[in-house]
Amino acid sequence: MYHKILIAMSLVCIASWAETPEAFNAWVKQTVETVINVGNLYVEVDHNEASAQERIYNAGRSFKEGFLEALISLITDNSDEESPLALANELCQQGQSAQNLLTNYLDNQESRLWLLTQQDMPDFIPTRGERIQDNWLFLLSMPKFSDHIFYLVVPRDPAQKAYNYGFN
Repeated sequence: MYHKILIAMSLVCIASWAETPEAFNAWVKQTVETVINVGNLYVEVDHNEASAQERIYNAGRSFKEGFLEALISLITDNSDEESPLALANELCQQGQSAQNLLTNYLDNQESRLWLLTQQDMPDFIPTRGERIQDNWLFLLSMPKFSDHIFYLVVPRDPAQKAYNYGFN
């Protein structure tokens, strides 16, 4: 798994040279496929929104770095009891990996990951009060897995660690 993360980190460097919406969308798709090994997860990240948030709020962590950190947190961090990985761990059968179970549910066209915008905030305010001004905020829905809404939170300050949690 760590070799996938290293590959994805190199993609962050390569992607910084590709600023067209098409190249951006291809980078997002390739990063998802590389880091979490799924091709059917519906990912909605508007190039203009990501660019605007980076320009307006960025405190040192670019969108591409934040997106990569969000994906890594999603498949490695089970520190919150309602994180996707922690819930997958509860559902695992003997000998089954929680990470594999989680990626199976992620690799579904009904599963959806998107970058939160200011327009989304009235409907999807993070339950712990995180703000777009301070964080890259992603929302994850996996209806075949859980009725939870999951927040992937990546502080714009690179000295702070990404985390995730669920709420239902």
